[in-house]
Amino acid sequence: MKLNFGLSNFNYCIGTFCCMKLLFVILFSFILIPFVSIATAQNIDSDIITFIQIIQRDNAGNLIGYLEYDSIIVLNHSNFEGMLNHLHKDTLRIVEANGMDYELIQFVSTTSTDSSGLLSTAYVGIEKSDGTMNRIITLEHDGIRLATDENIDVIWTFLRPV
Repeated sequence: MKLNFGLSNFNYCIGTFCCMKLLFVILFSFILIPFVSIATAQNIDSDIITFIQIIQRDNAGNLIGYLEYDSIIVLNHSNFEGMLNHLHKDTLRIVEANGMDYELIQFVSTTSTDSSGLLSTAYVGIEKSDGTMNRIITLEHDGIRLATDENIDVIWTFLRPV
């Protein structure tokens, strides 16, 4: 069996052996891709539910863009737990979801862009005494283009089991 197809002014002929190799590579890719995705994903503790909202408004307050995400990358687990412990002291709110009680930890951060006008990450960090930023969590998102005088509000919401 031979597979013939034309591309532009050229005709290609692929034999049975090449078709079998191509089929094998495609099938192997479908099997391998889910495992690679699971291996490279970095999630926080599976008990903590995250929900992040990115809201972009123009200088007049009109809504320009809205993005939602449900996963973050935790760069330092002990600092992340410390941050959640510090934030829940201020206002302890308990919510129920799927028959379980969670403490709701929520805060808003404002971010802006550099001179490039493109923003594709949001993060929470601790400023050290030397002025450098030690990032705790980061969110890589689709990217937003904005003017240098505009800001974006990022609403960070965490549900931790009680």
